[in-house]
Amino acid sequence: ERTIYTRMKVGFPMLKLEFFVKHLYYPSLNSLTWTLDYAKRSDFDDSCGYWYVVPHPDDPEGRTRVYYSVEVSMFDWVPKFVVDFMSSKALTDATSWVKKHSEMRWEKDPRRAVLEAKRVSDGGGEISE
Repeated sequence: ERTIYTRMKVGFPMLKLEFFVKHLYYPSLNSLTWTLDYAKRSDFDDSCGYWYVVPHPDDPEGRTRVYYSVEVSMFDWVPKFVVDFMSSKALTDATSWVKKHSEMRWEKDPRRAVLEAKRVSDGGGEISE
């Protein structure tokens, strides 16, 4: 287990929000969890979540399944349009890097050709990008 503390800033030109997060990384469990760092004052009322990574059940050698969950509670003084914008943008921002970096790694993976050939010969078709 490893504890990682971070300071994050999000917002717009007219409103900046700062919050402090305590991450708990569990390599043996393939997971990372987080809560606010309650020892510091954050502009969020509360936040918690997790990442959990497992081999894909249909292709454990070639693919990975990633689970992500987050819950954020804002103080009443934060305007509703900010809460709505942050909610719609948060999931995209939090997860878009996964697709980008996993595809970059896949392009460089020496097992790619073998796994793609196996998938086609097994009737699985080609991998869609």
